[in-house]
Amino acid sequence: MATSKQTIASLTELLGPGARARAMMGEYVLYWRERVVGGVYDERLLLKDVPAVREAVPDAPLEDPYPGAKPARRLPIPKDEQEAGALVEVLEAVWEQVPAPRSR
Repeated sequence: MATSKQTIASLTELLGPGARARAMMGEYVLYWRERVVGGVYDERLLLKDVPAVREAVPDAPLEDPYPGAKPARRLPIPKDEQEAGALVEVLEAVWEQVPAPRSR
């Protein structure tokens, strides 16, 4: 089941101006302040498996975004501003641990 545009619009709105999503093959890559931090696949929020995520949410399960992909940590999609605020804190920590985009 592909992720709906409504899910992405709600997520990026709740997360605020640092978040954006890019459609890719029916799913979405999630950017935080212009760095790839994860994605939304089949209505599942998956963040890169970096130490910041493992530390912030140690019980977050590892799941494959799609067959053959690196496993990522599944977190609940926030439903309100309070949940989104907690996720923003995790995204800031992840941002520190993922590489900056390559300049072209």
